[in-house]
Amino acid sequence: MTGKPPRREAGSLVPPRWHALDPAGAVAVVASDAHQGLRVEEARQRLERFGPNALPVVFLPALNQIFHTVPISLREVLAIAAVASLVLWVEELRKLVVRRREAQVR
Repeated sequence: MTGKPPRREAGSLVPPRWHALDPAGAVAVVASDAHQGLRVEEARQRLERFGPNALPVVFLPALNQIFHTVPISLREVLAIAAVASLVLWVEELRKLVVRRREAQVR
């Protein structure tokens, strides 16, 4: 890949394919500097234009009323999903080991 960002029409709503860009191309798309970052004034302008760089909070009012829960961040949702996935993988591995042992006994 080259360091050049993909061409975009002015005012295009189609975001770049970040996964397909090399680091230099991604830095070029956001008009930044990989070594020094943004100038303070540029950072202030982007904060006003785009808002803070924060993950959204997942809030489901119906579930809140049923379970009396509090809103959780996307980071927490992903952590819960990772733990649940790990538990399921461990259980599947346990089943596999049991099946192999039973097959060896026969």
